[in-house]
Amino acid sequence: MAWRKAGRPEREAWIVDPVNRPAGLGLDVASCLVAGCPYSGGLSRLCDLHLSGCNGLHSRGQSIDVRQYAAAAGVLSRPTAGRCGFAGCGYEISRHGPCDGHHYRWTKVGRPLLAESRAELERRAAPSFSVAGLPPPVALEFPYLLQVRTDQRRSKVVPSSWVRAVNTVIAEGVTSVRDQRV
Repeated sequence: MAWRKAGRPEREAWIVDPVNRPAGLGLDVASCLVAGCPYSGGLSRLCDLHLSGCNGLHSRGQSIDVRQYAAAAGVLSRPTAGRCGFAGCGYEISRHGPCDGHHYRWTKVGRPLLAESRAELERRAAPSFSVAGLPPPVALEFPYLLQVRTDQRRSKVVPSSWVRAVNTVIAEGVTSVRDQRV
C-alpha cells in the first residue's frame, strides 16, 4: 500500500530507502517531496499540507501520483509552532509535537512520550514475535510452539498469523494452549 501511495517508484530503490522501512516505522524521515518545502514527509513522502492537496485532487476524480503532484505543487506554509519533539529531528512540528514524518510513526507505536519514541521504534523495527499481553503460562508456551514449528522446517510462521493467534488467545481468556474447551 505504501509503495502504491508513493506513486509506484522503482521497487528496489524504494525498498532500500531508509524512510520506507519497515512499514513506515523507520527512525529517519526525509523532506517533503515538494521542492523547497521545509516540512518532513510522512509515509507518502509528502507533508500533511501537500498530502491534503494531493488527496483533494484524488477526491475530485483526478488521477495523479505523488511524484507528479510534488513536481507541480508549490511551497505551502503554516504558522511556525516549533521543532519536532522527536530526538535529533529538526523539522517543523505538525499539530501534535512531532513533525509530519514522525507523527505517523509516533501514532503507530501508541503515542508514547516523545522521549521514549525512538526506543519504541527501534524495538519494533527488530524482527520478533511478541508475546506481550499473554498470561504467564501461554507466554512460555507460544515461543516453544514457534521453536517446534521452526525446527520442523515445513513452513514459515507469518507474523500477521502470529499476531492473530496472540490476540485470539487474549480475547478468549485462554490460560494455557493445553486448555480443552468443550
